[in-house]
Amino acid sequence: MTDGLEQEFLKDIIAHPDDDAPRIIYAEWLLSDHATELRKSGKESEAKDSEEKGEFIRTQIALASGNDFDGKPLTPVRLAALQRCERELLHQHEATWSKPLSELGVRRISFRRGFPEAVSMPFDDYVRHHDRLFTLAPIRSARLTVSYDPDAHSALETSRTCVVQLSKRKRPPSLRELTFHRCFIVDSTAPVLFASTYLSGLTSLNLNMNCIGTEGARALAASPHISGLTALNLDSCSIRDEGATALAESPHLSGLRHLNLRFNNLGSESIQFLAASPYLRHLESLDLENSAIGSDDAWALEASFPRIARLKLKNTNVEPAVQAEINEALSVRKQRRVSLPSGGQSRSR
Repeated sequence: MTDGLEQEFLKDIIAHPDDDAPRIIYAEWLLSDHATELRKSGKESEAKDSEEKGEFIRTQIALASGNDFDGKPLTPVRLAALQRCERELLHQHEATWSKPLSELGVRRISFRRGFPEAVSMPFDDYVRHHDRLFTLAPIRSARLTVSYDPDAHSALETSRTCVVQLSKRKRPPSLRELTFHRCFIVDSTAPVLFASTYLSGLTSLNLNMNCIGTEGARALAASPHISGLTALNLDSCSIRDEGATALAESPHLSGLRHLNLRFNNLGSESIQFLAASPYLRHLESLDLENSAIGSDDAWALEASFPRIARLKLKNTNVEPAVQAEINEALSVRKQRRVSLPSGGQSRSR
């Protein structure tokens, strides 16, 4: 009876990942009815564990919301006490609470609002245990990797198989952020992934260190399933000017706030398209490290994105003095918390 009820609580939490109410109800049950029942059965140790799990859930929810259990804002003293409680409970119970996920190949787990919400694991384990994984926790963020293999063909084949299998699955409702870190996704397999409805509903997609190339970037730009993205990381993806231009012309990226294009060997040609894009007006950060662009390109970007607060230009041809002046302009803009109109002008040079 108890196990069945606990599973019902968990199903409700997973089905409503943004809502604190199911988590609080579960925590109260752990602290009261469940602990009491265990004590009546002579299971004092299990009762204490139940209470501490309930306390941990309430503590993390309070820390995430900034409000104490009674709804009042946390004072500095109370904040420090809750942070200490969080550390102590994690130190004592993290291995036990993480075990069900660890047995499926999860290597790193971050607890948020009382439950595992961010995981890191091998791509093949993620695909193999996909359905089971999302019945155990309201996972919002997954970071996937493919272990380095001296046999490049083997790694590519593993990646291809995983991409094909994942593309046929339905995205779990709780999943919002997905990272494919060096997963050997290349120009021939990237279009399969980008055509999949699995990407629908994601707010963050990170493809760093995957050689998707120009064709992969074009396939990504053409995908209607990326319209929910607010963050896109294409660090070291070999997309080049043609790929960046395709992204600039994609109406599916109109909700984007953060774009990372570092180490893609971009030049002035693609920068002109990025600056002129009617779909990227809401960008707040743009990383172009190691791009072959100059000072005029940098000024064009600063003038084109009225909301931008961070423009990273490390290892480019932008003059240091220009970088400093642009950084100052962006800092003032951020401090004042105002946005220039779409047709507005940047500060004079």
